[in-house]
Amino acid sequence: MGPDRNRRLATRHDAPTTEVRWRVPKQRRGGGGRLVWTEAAVIEVSSVGAGIVCPDTYAPPVGSLVEVSYGDHHGFVVIRRAQPLPQAPHLVRYGVEYVTSSANTIGVALLEVAVPAVRVDAAGSTPIRWAPPR
Repeated sequence: MGPDRNRRLATRHDAPTTEVRWRVPKQRRGGGGRLVWTEAAVIEVSSVGAGIVCPDTYAPPVGSLVEVSYGDHHGFVVIRRAQPLPQAPHLVRYGVEYVTSSANTIGVALLEVAVPAVRVDAAGSTPIRWAPPR
């Protein structure tokens, strides 16, 4: 029996709709593409990922590495899931996972939006720690 793919690694928190920008592939006729910045909104966060909604104009495929910008914070996420929203067919909800690096401050900044008591210090440290499931 394999791992439970629906098991959550961290507690989710609803976030007030928070505008972000992310850099996704823009497809061209005949194949190929380039990256473009477009608007998106975070609606849910955890210490390891987020729920992001955006128009289906540019649809990054599952597995894509996408750059995200929020205020002065930047970072990268990997798209783990994508599904159209039934109530708004032109919108797609993405489940993303933060890419861990010392320069990636986006996850902590977004978590602070949903859980103000988290308090991020100048080094980007937070009292929330993630440990893999046993």
